[in-house]
Amino acid sequence: MGGLFSALTSSLAPFFLNPAVFLPGAALISAPIIIHLLNRMRFRKVRFAAMEFLLQSQKQNKKRILFEQLLLLLLRILIVLLIAALIARMIFSPNQLAFLRGEKSHHLVLIDDSASMQDRWGETTAFSEGKKVIQKLVEEGAQRPGTQKLTVLLLSNPDQPFINGEDVSEQLLIKLAEDLETLQPTSRALNLIDGLQASLERLADLQAVSRTAYVVTDFRAEDWNAQPALAQTIKSFEESEIAVNLVRSVTERHANLSLVGLTGDLQTSAVNVPLRLTAQIRNDSEVQAKNIRLTVIQDGKKLPVAVPVPEIEAGETVSKSFDVVFGAPGRHRLEILLDADSLEQDNSRYLVVDLKNTNPVLLIDGSQDKEAAAIVADALAADPALTGIAPLIQSPDFLRRNKLDDFRCIYLINVGDLAADAILPLENYVANGGGLAWFLGDLSDPRFINETLVRNDEESLFPVQLSPAFRDLPRATEVSPGPDLQFSDHPLFTIFEGAENPFVAAVHVDRYFPVAESVSQSALEQAGQVQTLVTMRNDAPLMFEHSFGLGKVFTSLTTAGSLWNDWSTNPSFVIFHLELQKYLAKRYRRQESEEVGTPIEFTLDASQYSQELEVTTPDERNAQLQMTREQADASGDREEFVWKASFAGTNEPGVYRLTLYDSDQNPEERWLAYNPPLTESSLKLLTQEDLEGRVGEDVAIQSYEDLAWLQQSDSQQEARMSLLMILFLVMMAEQFLAYRLSYHTRKTGAATL
Repeated sequence: MGGLFSALTSSLAPFFLNPAVFLPGAALISAPIIIHLLNRMRFRKVRFAAMEFLLQSQKQNKKRILFEQLLLLLLRILIVLLIAALIARMIFSPNQLAFLRGEKSHHLVLIDDSASMQDRWGETTAFSEGKKVIQKLVEEGAQRPGTQKLTVLLLSNPDQPFINGEDVSEQLLIKLAEDLETLQPTSRALNLIDGLQASLERLADLQAVSRTAYVVTDFRAEDWNAQPALAQTIKSFEESEIAVNLVRSVTERHANLSLVGLTGDLQTSAVNVPLRLTAQIRNDSEVQAKNIRLTVIQDGKKLPVAVPVPEIEAGETVSKSFDVVFGAPGRHRLEILLDADSLEQDNSRYLVVDLKNTNPVLLIDGSQDKEAAAIVADALAADPALTGIAPLIQSPDFLRRNKLDDFRCIYLINVGDLAADAILPLENYVANGGGLAWFLGDLSDPRFINETLVRNDEESLFPVQLSPAFRDLPRATEVSPGPDLQFSDHPLFTIFEGAENPFVAAVHVDRYFPVAESVSQSALEQAGQVQTLVTMRNDAPLMFEHSFGLGKVFTSLTTAGSLWNDWSTNPSFVIFHLELQKYLAKRYRRQESEEVGTPIEFTLDASQYSQELEVTTPDERNAQLQMTREQADASGDREEFVWKASFAGTNEPGVYRLTLYDSDQNPEERWLAYNPPLTESSLKLLTQEDLEGRVGEDVAIQSYEDLAWLQQSDSQQEARMSLLMILFLVMMAEQFLAYRLSYHTRKTGAATL
């Protein structure tokens, strides 16, 4: 009997909030029926002559009276049913409810598992509260088994459901509790639009009586400001007749500090040479932050000295520099940490430092005595223990016979003609990120430069066409006063900043190569290809910078030594060349960090490397990748092949170690630093007013704290008012009909005399 009652209750679940109350209430319809039957049995028939006339009249009106009595009985039954429906809270519009649908209703939950959902307060997080919403949803649905299906999507992977269309039941509730326990948010920045579109497509394909989407997220203002199309995506659900419930899993904005950068001169780092690093800290809060402390961890060991930051104003970013010394060559892992706050995920920053014993710089000098190269070498390595630079002076033939990739940068000083087999490796070196510095002199050949090195409408190793002969610059006079050199605002010339700087006036240029008369200043800087860094007192350009492939090229139209100027006798000479080699150092060696979630892409020469590739994640898990063999872009008659692979599991910040194997199975390691996304640190929340301005007043943000909306207690969604109105009308009709069918004595007036 109990099983039958449960089955009946389940069948009524889509129509009542309290279906168990309706059945006993509906049973009360027997009361008016019993009363009606008792009233029919209450009188005995006694026949006498005076009643014959009345019996004859009754026969004539029997059908009408019977119909009216049955109608009165039905009205009284309807009154009982209406009262029972009111007590059981009958649903007026099932398609607008969150849970109580027919047995084919489908509920889809999209939960945000981006980095900002790690927002912590007390003992809970935004993601933990979001999981509780899912659990509460299943608890409500499990009370009405067989009526609902559930799909749960993670924003990090909306195409692969966490739960895929399973029946909501007690069994699912038990399974869900275990699965949610292990579910954790990622450290990635995710696109809410992608998850919404995946949810919309999945629900649109379902054949269900009703469909509802639940979006569980922190509703950060940053997401909505960066993606105006979010509002239109929400509206698309309504256009597809899919109900949407927006659930915020946090209550208020929490204060947060974040590390947004860690930079340094890694391209010039060397063993036992202090490496200056700079950390950027941002205050993503509405209040000032005080007494901040940076902790530095080198190769897994905490350094004994912390870096203090006294205060940061709300919304500001400050930089803090510090020095780190590495005592051994090779790759090193560096991590900086902030003290714990509401979002710990952005409190760390990682960097990989690849150190050599020294930093080799190649100085190619075309002269016999190599005097100019020696002057530059003294400037670069005045104290090798401090600079870590190892200059190597060679003649131009060195370019033809030796590998150039190991050099941080290359100087070409007073070089005449270059053979074709010297130009090609030099071009490859710069195109792949190398830095090149030209310093002209008495051996420089303008015709060779103009005809061979300068190419029209394409990248060139030399920036400009030159005049056929060098020119003298007369000393300053009253007619032509001022310093010989005028420096642009560029990092290379920081030493010359300031109107009263004595170094500016102390540098004199006697001779230089002028730019060809056909070359105008506007043509030089067209599309930003060539930038003039230094001009002279006569407005003639002297030094340039331009790009070639991935590398940078610096050009001086005067000498590096003392032949055509006296710069080498000025103290600024040493500082300039230290900054120049640092600026030009091979760019591909700079260990730029990647953002968490960015795949690691591999393309390896199949003739030099084997198919084996292993990735070690920051938590020391190993992954073996399958590399595919593809044909490379053919540039000649010989076919060339490459290995290609991609690793998408970069979901956590830290250092990823890649182990490659050459054709002889010798291992080769590469390290990559992955850091948290900067866009996830702002915890400012989207307000209800902002949402209404974007989407409309029909959509509201529900709170995880008050889940009464899950039970659909809003009276406007029930039939309460409609049932009360119908009950009133039915009772009025019942009273009228009851009065009509009852017996009434007619009042007579007083007798008159």
